[in-house]
Amino acid sequence: MKRNPREPIIYFIKIFNNLYKKMHLDFKAPVIDSKVMFSKEFEDEFVVMLREIKTETLADMQTNAIKGEANRSISSKLEAKVENDEKRMKERE
Repeated sequence: MKRNPREPIIYFIKIFNNLYKKMHLDFKAPVIDSKVMFSKEFEDEFVVMLREIKTETLADMQTNAIKGEANRSISSKLEAKVENDEKRMKERE
């Protein structure tokens, strides 16, 4: 399973969980392996962040991924706003 670059993280988690639940018990990966499989679908820096946060369950890791994605989105918007404000200041000068 691969995550599309612009796919919302919530949508990816739903698909991942549906596929994981449908797996036969003989083929279902242990929790540690499922967390690794899940985290590999993100960019390198995001994977590092997810793996640095100690989680007991796949659900915990997924919650952290949602929070991390939200924080990253807010951060990007703030950076864009600062850049726009700086451009406006230069234009006024």
